[in-house]
Amino acid sequence: MSENQNQREDFRRVNAAGRTLGIRIVAAGFALYMLYEIVMGYIQGGPEAPSLTLLILAILLLGGGAAAVLILGYRGWKQDKAAARMTEEEIKQVEALRAEDEADD
Repeated sequence: MSENQNQREDFRRVNAAGRTLGIRIVAAGFALYMLYEIVMGYIQGGPEAPSLTLLILAILLLGGGAAAVLILGYRGWKQDKAAARMTEEEIKQVEALRAEDEADD
């Protein structure tokens, strides 16, 4: 592989990692928006307001879920970014290991 092709492949990997992180940020934002609506419904009160139990459950599930998605998304992004920086020698080693695994099957 030429140096130019390696650079394009590295760019593609980092770009894919960024898109995945973006999707996860949108998913976490949606969960936080739902949590915001539940909290506001509880604060405003009224006959259809959520109960305290529902509020606590929503905070745990939606808030915790959003935090988990963001943390896992960031970790995956860091891993993909680091993998995109692999040297050509490391890439050859990984490809050789994959070829050995495929030969064993």
